[in-house]
Amino acid sequence: MVSAKRGLQSDADYLKAPLTEIDGTICNTPFGGRELPFWDRAMWSSRVLVALFWPSRYTEGVRRYQCAFADSPPTVIPHFAERVPLRKDTLLRKAKTKTAFSWYLWVKNVPPALGQRVAWIPPARYHLERWGDYDDDQGAAPPPRRCRHQRPNLSGMGRSLRATIEAARPKPSWIIPPCVGTGLIDLLPSPLEFQATRCFELSPALGMP
Repeated sequence: MVSAKRGLQSDADYLKAPLTEIDGTICNTPFGGRELPFWDRAMWSSRVLVALFWPSRYTEGVRRYQCAFADSPPTVIPHFAERVPLRKDTLLRKAKTKTAFSWYLWVKNVPPALGQRVAWIPPARYHLERWGDYDDDQGAAPPPRRCRHQRPNLSGMGRSLRATIEAARPKPSWIIPPCVGTGLIDLLPSPLEFQATRCFELSPALGMP
């Protein structure tokens, strides 16, 4: 755990502390050009997994490409379909942000044939949040609200039109269910193979069940 003094033990400097080999590193690194030293140290010290919470725009940038992505591209980059609002030292339900975030995952010992993939984390706040999770949740819980991301109701359409719409609906090869948003441990592989069959719906083209 890499902490920035948010109530956790953080007496050591992550970049200067003795390098110790661990299973994995999951963290939200400092931004503004300071993310690469954290990435480099995490890659050297982690045997299985490096998961960094970065802005989605970090996929671009010559310096990040030359120092990180060119030789060690992420195994998978799951983008949040919902915005993830962040505020320093507080957690607000109604916070807003213009910054999109993604997880950048490097999984060691993944077969080269798997290649690099981009995935999406579906909207999950409606299903996973509870009243009282946020600092601005005051008073009694409000009445249940309807999920804005439910599939549209096509029952009023003709059968042929409904079938046409369903057939045209895109079917991505990689889908990450809401469970991954609560535990990246689901992505930890075995030493020789990428054990993600429970959390991923993989395309047969990848050669995985």
